[in-house]
This record gives sequence, C-alpha cells and structure tokens, in this order.
Amino acid sequence: MLFKKRKTWVVVADGARARIMKRKGRGQRLILIEEMDSPDSRRPTRDQGTGKPGRGFSPGSGRHEFSDPVDWHEAAKANFLKQLARRLLELDHQGAFDELILVAPPKALGELRAGLGGHLSGRIKGEINKDLTQLTMHELAVYLKKVGGW
Repeated sequence: MLFKKRKTWVVVADGARARIMKRKGRGQRLILIEEMDSPDSRRPTRDQGTGKPGRGFSPGSGRHEFSDPVDWHEAAKANFLKQLARRLLELDHQGAFDELILVAPPKALGELRAGLGGHLSGRIKGEINKDLTQLTMHELAVYLKKVGGW
C-alpha cells in the first residue's frame, strides 16, 4: 500500500509581515514559497488617521474635541491577517498543501485562525504562539525541531 507524502507548510506571521515556507523532505532546509508585507501595519495610528479630530458642541459640556474612534494601526494589522488568511485559502483550493503549522504572536494567531475558518482548522498540524518573524529560515527550522513541530 502506498502512502501519499504529506505536504506540510509553515506560516510565520505577525500583523505586518508573513512568510510561507515548505520543506522538501526530512532533514532538508526550509524553502520560501511566498512573502507578504504590509507597510501600513508598521506605521503608528497618528500617521494613518484622518488628521486633527473635529470639534463639536454639546449642551451642558460646551465645546470639545472628538477623538478618532479607530485605531488605524490595529485595523491595518487585522486587515493584513485577513488578507493572509484569504491567500492561504486560495492556495488550499489549489491543493498546494495538506497541513499547516502556524507561527504567530497570540493575538495574530487568533485572528489568523478566525480568518481561516472551519475549513482549514482540521488541517492545522501545529501552532507556536510566539513572534518568530525576525528569525532566519535556518534558525526557524532549528526552533521547529526543538518544539517538536517539524
């Protein structure tokens, strides 16, 4: 009986950048498949907002400034993670991988998981809730071996 070799991909992400990688075989190095980047996610809210808040008047309290209700920095991160989830779903529909290992900080991991929905939840082989986006691919491979996810 022949067994199909499982294609396991690793997604390393935070709210501003992501790398999608695979490994050719056991003991082999990681190969970069795709990189995604969101410059808006790195810019602070004050640089992304609409400018100076408007002013208003309310009876009893007089004139006051309205605050900007949106944290544009956090919104950009959430949008980037949704975009990453859509890309992974697209790759899944193409049959590109069988399993995923997700590596991201806790908040980003939760948002990414929510974006992937129930369809891919059963195909997530492992999760590491740490920000490892700064590691090289070699360092990441060593780290994955240490935690037993690879």
